[in-house]
Amino acid sequence: MPKQQTAELKPFFHNKTVLVTGGTGSIGSQIVKRLLLLTPKQVIVFSKDDSKQYVMSQKYAEDKRLLFVLGDVRDHRRMNQVMKGVDIVFHAAALKQVPTCEDHPFEAIQTNLIGGQNVVEAALSHRVQHVINISTDKAVFKDTDYKLIKKKGLF
Repeated sequence: MPKQQTAELKPFFHNKTVLVTGGTGSIGSQIVKRLLLLTPKQVIVFSKDDSKQYVMSQKYAEDKRLLFVLGDVRDHRRMNQVMKGVDIVFHAAALKQVPTCEDHPFEAIQTNLIGGQNVVEAALSHRVQHVINISTDKAVFKDTDYKLIKKKGLF
């Protein structure tokens, strides 16, 4: 992250408790990595993947700002538990592969729709200041649309 950008973001995250759902995933883990360059009070890595949590906890063993919490966004009660005292949420937990969602539509709806609703409801209940929903191009563009936009230089 460029120094100027880091300097601009530091006041926003300074002394805040930040929750990253899907914090061990491809996008969530990068968010956690960037947050640690700033000055949050705590970063909560919320994920249902215990293996990735273990690996990540070993990688960042020296950083006491990290708290690893095992859970699933589909579990409304668990979301309410983890949301206590949180100032900012990055919601990155999702099934992101379109073929996976097509093959397992019930799981996709439970995770991407109901899970998202659980995050928002828990955040509202606990008066979280900011909720940032993370998405990929797959949620907006069909593969052919995205290629066309890239080819035309519109993106």
